Amino acid sequence: VGALRSRVWINCTWRQNHCTDDTLERLLDRNLYPGDRVVCPGMMPPERRRQMEELGTAPLLTDVAQESFEGGHVVLTVEKGGRKYSVAYLTAADESMTVRSVLHFRS
Repeated sequence: VGALRSRVWINCTWRQNHCTDDTLERLLDRNLYPGDRVVCPGMMPPERRRQMEELGTAPLLTDVAQESFEGGHVVLTVEKGGRKYSVAYLTAADESMTVRSVLHFRS
């Protein structure tokens, strides 16, 4: 985590407990590197967020993309040269693959 110093972390989530608290803590640890970052899981459902509240780890959600709260498909697009990139959340409710939101970044 410290060596990569990633601005965006995208992780596959197949179950509601994916991206465990200890993993989130490592990804978001400002002692490893001080820069801003956002974690973009495919989903962070209400059950998982409630569990985090019960465990006292809900503050970790500050740096988790709120777009993941509804769940969906995550698509990373990097422009030529890599200086601009985006993370799009597509609906998973049906086969339309409708774009719900897009997060834009510059390196």
